[in-house]
Amino acid sequence: MLEYTLKRICLALLVALTVSFISFMLVRLSGDPAAALAGENASSEEISFIREKYGLDRPILLQYLDWAGRALQGDLGTSPYFKQPVVDIIGDRMQVTMTLGACALAFALLLAIPMGVLAAIWPNTWIDRVALTISVIGQAMPS
Repeated sequence: MLEYTLKRICLALLVALTVSFISFMLVRLSGDPAAALAGENASSEEISFIREKYGLDRPILLQYLDWAGRALQGDLGTSPYFKQPVVDIIGDRMQVTMTLGACALAFALLLAIPMGVLAAIWPNTWIDRVALTISVIGQAMPS
């Protein structure tokens, strides 16, 4: 059991590392981040300044290692759009997200438990079929 647990932990770390690297690289697919931050009418000096300021002039692997190291310490950087720390932006929106999630869970449980009980009491009846249909539709809907 210990061997299985260690194997799963190692695989989870590998998946987390892979997902973080892919996420980091996806930002680079859209083009030069420095040019995007500087804007359309920016001069080459302004773009160079932004590259240097954010470390975008360094090799991509060093950029990733620096980003991942800071992310592991809870430093997600500063949003160039909102001009405030990303952690603060996430924190501001977390309460609304958690409230919405809790309401959705409560609604689902208040609907699912009675439907399941009714379907179990009257199996192979129209009540069971309606409960099953609603359940399948609910599972098939995209999140």
